Amino acid sequence: MTQIKKFARRTGVRRFVYRYSVLLLVLVFGATLWTSILVRAADADLDPSFDGDGIVTTDRAEFDRMNDIVIQTDGKIVAVGNSGVLPLLPFLGVPTLDVMVVRYNSDGSLDPTFGNGGIVTTDLGGPADNAFSVALQADGKILISGRTDLNNQAPVAVVRYNTNGSLDTTFGNGGVVVTSMDAFSSGDLAIQPDGKIVVSGTSVVFGAPVFSVTRYQTDGSLDETFDGDGMAQAPSAGRQAPWDMALQADGKIVVAGESVGDQTDDFCLARFNSDGSVDETFNGSGLMVTGFEGGFSRALDVVVQTDGKILAAGGGQGITSSIVTLARYNSDGSLDSSFDGDGRVNGIPGATNALALRPDGKIVVAGSGAGSTGNQGILVARYNSDGSLDETFGSSGVVTTSIGTEAAATAVALQTDDRIVAGGYGNSTITFDTLHVLSDWALVRYRAAGEANHPPNVAITGPQSGSIFAVNTPVNFTGAFTDDSGDTHTANWTFESITQPGIVVEPSNSTPGLVTTTYTFSEAGVYRVALTVTDNANLSGTAATVNGLPAMVVIYDPNGGWVSGGGWFNSPAGAFIPIPRATGLATFGFVSRYQNGTSVPDGTTEFQFQNGNLHFQSTSYEWLVVSGGKKAQYKGTGTINGSGNFRFMVTVIDGDQPGGGGFDKFRIRIWSDSNGLIYDNEVNFPDGDEPTTAIGAGNIVIHK
Repeated sequence: MTQIKKFARRTGVRRFVYRYSVLLLVLVFGATLWTSILVRAADADLDPSFDGDGIVTTDRAEFDRMNDIVIQTDGKIVAVGNSGVLPLLPFLGVPTLDVMVVRYNSDGSLDPTFGNGGIVTTDLGGPADNAFSVALQADGKILISGRTDLNNQAPVAVVRYNTNGSLDTTFGNGGVVVTSMDAFSSGDLAIQPDGKIVVSGTSVVFGAPVFSVTRYQTDGSLDETFDGDGMAQAPSAGRQAPWDMALQADGKIVVAGESVGDQTDDFCLARFNSDGSVDETFNGSGLMVTGFEGGFSRALDVVVQTDGKILAAGGGQGITSSIVTLARYNSDGSLDSSFDGDGRVNGIPGATNALALRPDGKIVVAGSGAGSTGNQGILVARYNSDGSLDETFGSSGVVTTSIGTEAAATAVALQTDDRIVAGGYGNSTITFDTLHVLSDWALVRYRAAGEANHPPNVAITGPQSGSIFAVNTPVNFTGAFTDDSGDTHTANWTFESITQPGIVVEPSNSTPGLVTTTYTFSEAGVYRVALTVTDNANLSGTAATVNGLPAMVVIYDPNGGWVSGGGWFNSPAGAFIPIPRATGLATFGFVSRYQNGTSVPDGTTEFQFQNGNLHFQSTSYEWLVVSGGKKAQYKGTGTINGSGNFRFMVTVIDGDQPGGGGFDKFRIRIWSDSNGLIYDNEVNFPDGDEPTTAIGAGNIVIHK
C-alpha cells in the first residue's frame, strides 16, 4: 500500500540520528538505496480524523526533526526532537539546534494549553541540542532525554516539564540535569515503577565505547545505590553504540544497539540487574551479539514481551539494498527458534527505526521505504508473532506514506483503539544556496485493520422538555453527538410527522459534534421531538429525550379555541398509584381557555376518586393546546385534599368533532416532583397519545 501526501514543499534526506558529522553526506546521497513494497490495499488507511488526511506536519524552523513520541491517557500525543538550523557539513557553519517538545490533540491539532501554542523549545547550551526519548510520569509530567554538545563532548541531558510545558524547577537545576559521559550517548530513557529514571548512554572502557546505564532519583540526583555511583557499564564487545532501552517486569534493564567491528556491524544487547550489576544469566556474560546476513545490522528499538522474551528491531544490509531486521531472544539471551526458525528475520526492503507490540502479540515496525515517487516515505509494517508478515495489514503486511520526496518514521506508538501513530520527518531536502538541511516534523495516523464502525451516540440538549412557544414563533433546537473518529454525518429533526434537516458541526478532538435547526410551527400541538444522526457508513443513532424526560415542545394558539367538560368514568386498577387495586367511579369537571390578549390560560379543574380518598383541585394553568379540531390538552398545578403543590395534565377528545369517533374521552395525570406519579387513568401511555377512556356520562366540548 502506498499513500501520498497531497502537498509537500521539500525534497529529501533520510533519517539523521548520528552525531552531527560528515556522515550526514553519506546518508543524504545514499538514500536512493532503500526500497519498499508499493501496492494499494483496503485496510491500514490513513485516518481522516487526524488533521483531515491522516498526516500532520509541523514547520517551526529550517530543520525540524522528531525522534520519539508517547501517547497520553487522554489521547494527546507528545513528540520530542530538535529544531533550528543545520548546515550540511561542519565547515559550512555551526548548527543552532534546540530541544523541541510538541503536544498535539488527538485530532492532530496543536494543543494550545501546552507551551506556546503547543510548542516548547529548550536551549541546553550546546550548538546541537537534541531530544531522543520521552516518557510520562504517573503524575503527567513529561521527561525527555537526549544530549547537548558542550566543548566537543556529548553529555546526556534529562529534562522534566510540567503538564503545561513549563520546566519543572523541582528537578535538577531548573528542570535540567546534564551528566558528562566519556563518549557519544543516545540518552534513551525509561521510568521505573518507583519513579526512578534510567537513561542509556556510552562510556569508554579500554579505549572503546561500551553501553552504559545511569540511574537518577526522582529529583534528578544520581542514585548511588545503582552500581555504587549511579552509573553502570556493559562488558566490552567491539565499539558499542546504544539506541534503545527497555525495562523488564522484574526490574532488569535491557539495552539494545550495535557492536561495530572492523568488518561487521551487529545487533548488540546487554542486560543489567536492578542494582546496576551486569546480569550474567543473560547469555552467560550479560551481553549478546547477533549477526545477520550481509554483515551489517543494528538494533534501533527493543521491547520486552509479557512472557519475558525480548524483541529487537532495526536495519540490516541485504544483497542489493537495506532491509528490515528483527530478532527475538528468550529470557536467557538465546535466540528464540520459534521466531522465523532461528530467532532472526531478514525482512522486507527498507529501514526500521521503531517498534511497538500489540496486545495480541503482533509486531508493528516503522521506518522508511521507497514511496511511489521513488523517494523515501514513511514505512509501517506488521508481523505476526512468529515473525511472518501479517498479510491482513496494508499490502502484504506493508504500507508506505510519502510526505514530499523524503520522509521517514523514527518513532511509532499504538493507541488504545489499535490505531497506529508514526512520527518522524517529511519534506526533507538540502538548500543548495546555503547548503542547509531542511525538514519538517511529521506525524501519520493509520486506522486499525478491521476497525469496527459504531452508530453515533446522540443527545438532544434543547429546548427542555415541555417548553412552551406560541404558534408562528421560531423555535431553536440543539443536539450533540459523538462517533468514531473520521466519520462524517447528516442529521434530521422530527416533530411528530414533520421532518427538518439539521445543520451539522462535526466533532473535533474531545468536543462532541453539534446539530441545530430552527423551525416555525404554524399549528398548535404538543410535538414529540426526535433527532437522528447518520454517519457515512449509514449507521444511525436517535435521541427522543432531553435530560431524561421525553423531548417535546408545546405550541399554543391563544385564538385556537377552548375546552370545557364534566362527567364520570370508571377508574381502572393501577390508576391510583398509592393503592393500585383501588377501582370505581371517578368524576371530573373543568374549563380551560385563553382570555383575550393573554398567553396563559385560566379556568378550573376538579377531579375526585372516592375510593382512593383523592380530591384534586387546580390552582393555576400553564398552557392549553387545541389541535386537530377534536383534541385538547392542558397542563397546570393544584392541590390534593386541599394541600400540597402537584402537577397535572388533562387530555380530552370531543367525540362530536370530525374524527372524534362519537365518544368523548378523558385522561388525567397527576404527579409531584418529589413523589412522582400519583394518578393516571391511562398509566404507561405517552403523554402525547390520544386518550382511550370513554366517559360514562356527561360531555366534553371543544369551543372554536
